[in-house]
Amino acid sequence: MRSQLEVSAPRLPRDETKELSPINARSRTPWKFRVGFLLAITGLVFLAGVSSAAAVLVPGSFDGAVLKSDGTAETRAGAHPYSATTKFELEHAVNSNGALVPKQNLRNVSVDLPRGFVVDPSATAICGPIEFAEEICSAASQVGVARTTYSFSPSSDTSGFFTSTEKIYNVEPLPSQPALFAYKVFSVTILLTPEVRPGGDFGLSARVKDASMGVPVFATEIELFGVPADRNEGGGTRRPMVTNPTACTGPLRTSLTMDFWQGAHETAFFDSHLPAPNEDVLVGPEDCDELLFDPTIEIAPTATQADSPTGLAVDLAVPQRNDPDGRVTSHLKSVKVTMPQGMSVTPAAADGLGDCRPAQIALSSPADANCPESSKVGSIEIRTPLLDDPMPGSIYLAAQKDNPFNETLALYIVGRGPGVVIKLPGKVEPDPGTGQLVATFDNNPQLPFSSFSLRFNGGERAPLATPPTCGIYEIKTEIAPWSANDPGNPTPGEIVTSTSEFTIDSGPGGGPCLAGDPNRPGGTGDLGNRPFDVGLQGGLVNAMAGSSSPFVLQLTRPDGHQEISSFKVDLPPGLTAKLAGVPYCSDAALAGVSGVEGTGAAQLVTPSCPASSQIGTVTIGAGAGNNPFYVRTGKAYLAGPYKGAPLSLAVVTPAVAGPFDLGSVLVRSRIEVDRDDAQVHVMTDPLPQIIAGIPLRLRDIRVRMDRPGFMRAPTNCTEMQMAAQATGSHGGSSTKAQRFKVGECTSLKFKPKLSLRLKGKVKRSGHPALTAVLTQPGGQANIGRVSVTLPRSQFIDQSRIGEVCTRAQFAAAACPDKSVLGIATAYSPLLDQPLRGSVYLRANGGERELPDMVAALRGQIDVDLVGYIDAVVKPGTEISRIRNTFAIIPDAPVSKFVLKLNSGKKALLENSANLCAAPQRATVKMTGQNGKVYDTNPLVKIGCARMSKNNR
Repeated sequence: MRSQLEVSAPRLPRDETKELSPINARSRTPWKFRVGFLLAITGLVFLAGVSSAAAVLVPGSFDGAVLKSDGTAETRAGAHPYSATTKFELEHAVNSNGALVPKQNLRNVSVDLPRGFVVDPSATAICGPIEFAEEICSAASQVGVARTTYSFSPSSDTSGFFTSTEKIYNVEPLPSQPALFAYKVFSVTILLTPEVRPGGDFGLSARVKDASMGVPVFATEIELFGVPADRNEGGGTRRPMVTNPTACTGPLRTSLTMDFWQGAHETAFFDSHLPAPNEDVLVGPEDCDELLFDPTIEIAPTATQADSPTGLAVDLAVPQRNDPDGRVTSHLKSVKVTMPQGMSVTPAAADGLGDCRPAQIALSSPADANCPESSKVGSIEIRTPLLDDPMPGSIYLAAQKDNPFNETLALYIVGRGPGVVIKLPGKVEPDPGTGQLVATFDNNPQLPFSSFSLRFNGGERAPLATPPTCGIYEIKTEIAPWSANDPGNPTPGEIVTSTSEFTIDSGPGGGPCLAGDPNRPGGTGDLGNRPFDVGLQGGLVNAMAGSSSPFVLQLTRPDGHQEISSFKVDLPPGLTAKLAGVPYCSDAALAGVSGVEGTGAAQLVTPSCPASSQIGTVTIGAGAGNNPFYVRTGKAYLAGPYKGAPLSLAVVTPAVAGPFDLGSVLVRSRIEVDRDDAQVHVMTDPLPQIIAGIPLRLRDIRVRMDRPGFMRAPTNCTEMQMAAQATGSHGGSSTKAQRFKVGECTSLKFKPKLSLRLKGKVKRSGHPALTAVLTQPGGQANIGRVSVTLPRSQFIDQSRIGEVCTRAQFAAAACPDKSVLGIATAYSPLLDQPLRGSVYLRANGGERELPDMVAALRGQIDVDLVGYIDAVVKPGTEISRIRNTFAIIPDAPVSKFVLKLNSGKKALLENSANLCAAPQRATVKMTGQNGKVYDTNPLVKIGCARMSKNNR
């Protein structure tokens, strides 16, 4: 039985036929609706209705009836009728020989039956293909009868019509078929092959393909037995085969499509109605409120450890009732599952994960899904009384925003049985603030199933993560039947609610609970009780003094601890960066970084910030478990002033993980530079904790500053440290330090040059201007300390001592004009522009006898160069000299430093003698950051006409 029709020359034995009452004397039969699930039986017989082009099909002849034994309509939802009948009739014509023939010969027939009308092939015995071919099928395999009207008479009127009644048997199907009903008209075999309609309908479509023209068929009627054992001659076990729908949604429509060998194409339909004489009264299933519906469901994660990846086990059971004299359980319409807060999707699942596109799932196609294996996140098994064996299947991740719900998260469930593929989309809605998941599968097939088992994958790449604290948690389920008064909006009383409890009884890795109590309900109140600790690693890749080298930093968090909310990093003093030649990523460019889903890929291709401003990369590890997913797309850009800091770091990370594109994340960090020693402190804005409803569970943050020539090592080889202070998501705090040390400092030279010049009135009591110029070649150790003792001819004008700037005024940049001593300019290869600023006489709060001389250098960064003024007394004498010491100098290269002190009334210095009377020499002591000392006694240049050029 591998072909749909077997044809031989038809012979009509008179004793096997009987006349058909006038074919045009038909009446409309009662309430008809679709013959459901796998087998609804309609083949050549189930067709007819209102034709769109009534040229071949007799108008109104496509009809059907679902009857009780007394001939009245069986309209009770979920009931088993006595019989289900359908019929149609074709228009006829007189051929050239004067005989009646069909206008066109039927080739293909497809009938779409209403959803929910179920035919169970397991209700009868099976007739083997050999037995059917030899016409020795047992009576217990009969499922109904077929009545075919035909004619071989040369007559031109209907007196030559005959009707043959044949038994329809439940025949053994091919492996690719869910079931097969068959009968013979003479030697022609008619196979009725069902298909389950996809696309959310899942009603039965019965099809006959390439029908033979060997028998001139004018009309067909098929009757299926509701309980075959009550109707066939062999009796047998009483099991219901035909069942009415369980949804009371009004009249049901059956549609017909017909193709003819001569090329015609027709469609028709009819809606369920009462029998004559009330055939114009449309009816549908009734008394849905009397149907039972008592499903049970158990849901639990496969892991019981806190803050860990987990699979999920779902077992749904719907007890089925199979009483031939009773009514069935209502079919399940929807399942809504609400996970507990804290149990969420984990980014760790994205590694190697794919997605299933609409063209691959092809929801509207009866073919199997063609989803990639990488998109499979679980498996299913469905048991239905309609099939002997369970239906296995798979769970696939739907493409983000390219699914029936236009949601970030969606699933496809694909079940596979003999000749049947069921494809269901499911919506997954994460709470945008907490990540709590609500999954809904709606408009499920109106078909009976006894159990549904679902298993999400477990392991390190599991799609879910357990709550972060121990405790007893609840998964809430709402299950609605098709029998609800309004299936699209069932009332609370019609919804079966269920709660599944599970216990998280250990910490990550099976250790003790870090927070929460496994014996009491879990909740968000325990989140703040979690510990918070971070690990810190980092340093220069090439830790050679004064060299340029990439700098790396890594901050990690253990599972079960509070999430990292923000952090501050204190870099070692002297670890600097070459800002020269690096443009800022502007605020306008940063404003163009989009967090809208689906825009991350564009950011990867066309970054908002220019490549010229990039100074490094950032890698983020996110997700629960030992194998977080690493997003390696972050780029670190140098940006301008931000929140009061002179510089900022802008990290732009396109959140593209596996099949997900969640837009881009911008995290900005203030870069503060200590004004005394230029030590750098980086403070992040709050880090994102959740994106598009997916909690990140940040585990690992890696920063690599690797722009060529950008980072500069100190020239001080003293052991130092890099420190990090991190803040937890629920108030925790953790401080860690990392040893930091560079080498080869002694190999650096140290030989800066200082020149001094006094200019102005050179006589005693004159107030000259002082200009000091310090220069140093590149590649040397940076200056750590400078002490300059002026010639004995210079002392401080005591009248200026009271004209100081207080520290409060200095901090507020409100120093009085009288406190200004001059100006200073510092040139550094690290900066595009020199630092400039006034030099002030500033109070020191009593720490020293004389006020300080402070150069307020301002520019791309701000530095306050503080000089301590004191007097140096020559031992054994009363001779003293003025000395200024810059004891704290940033460990940064300075190619030139110019200090100009005012002359005249605004001068700090006063001559104690005529400067031209003798050469003036200063004493200079300089110490490098590497500890090397360079002392000189430079001649102070003075503009004296009678002195040597060297003293001018």
